[in-house]
Amino acid sequence: MSTRQLIARVDALEQQLNLQRATLQLNTRQRVTVLKSISPLWLLVGGLAAGVLTGRFVHSGQHAAYALTLGGLKIWRLYEVILPSLVGGAGE
Repeated sequence: MSTRQLIARVDALEQQLNLQRATLQLNTRQRVTVLKSISPLWLLVGGLAAGVLTGRFVHSGQHAAYALTLGGLKIWRLYEVILPSLVGGAGE
């Protein structure tokens, strides 16, 4: 490839990367907005309940509470993403 072709390819890839970064930044802002609107107590209780319901309580030892809470929060976030699409609501 010639130098001009390589420069053009790098420029195209840079534009694509900038577009992807902008999309991720928008997604992050939307998630932060949603999380700020939810009470921290609901996040904690919801994550804990989701962890218990998915069987995360099986872990034993000192890391049980840690695994229970983090596992539950992952499921809770997944539920928040899936629920609007199941209900038929529009995205934010």
